Amino acid sequence: MTRYVAFLHAINVGGHVVKMEVLRGHFADMGLTGINTYIQSGNVIFETDDNRTEVLETQIAAHLEQVLGYDVPAFVRTGAELKALAALQPFARIPAENKDTLYIAFLHNEPDSAKQAALLAYTSQTDALHFYGKHLFWRYHRSYGESAITNMRIERVLKAHSTIRNINTINTVINKYFS
Repeated sequence: MTRYVAFLHAINVGGHVVKMEVLRGHFADMGLTGINTYIQSGNVIFETDDNRTEVLETQIAAHLEQVLGYDVPAFVRTGAELKALAALQPFARIPAENKDTLYIAFLHNEPDSAKQAALLAYTSQTDALHFYGKHLFWRYHRSYGESAITNMRIERVLKAHSTIRNINTINTVINKYFS
């Protein structure tokens, strides 16, 4: 069995409230095992023999849409993928400040160069952006409200679903479930 994490979009935001116990039950209904959740934002750790992450993403999203009644894109990653992401330092040459926060946006596919360029145009003194495959690293230097980047903007510019997690969340998931 392989352990995965599904980062879900639209869980406990925008009026879509889902208790983690209920969410774990929905994953169990799909025949997945070893199910845990981390915080309330839709981070679900599970195990399965199926190693086709794209198929898992599709199955999870379809099942959750059926039982919850709204679109819930799922972004499935292995522990090895998360560890590789956490080890990257795409902004090492930019001096860090205490207020800096690093986020990773999860995507289903690597955007083409035109879409990447369109989003990278939002790079500023506040927002530093870097694509790595089907992930967007985003470091902002001020408070969240001062940023030009939001998940909605990422989705609109890339014309694709995404979900964003703080690097602290990713590191905690790695340490708790993939060490």
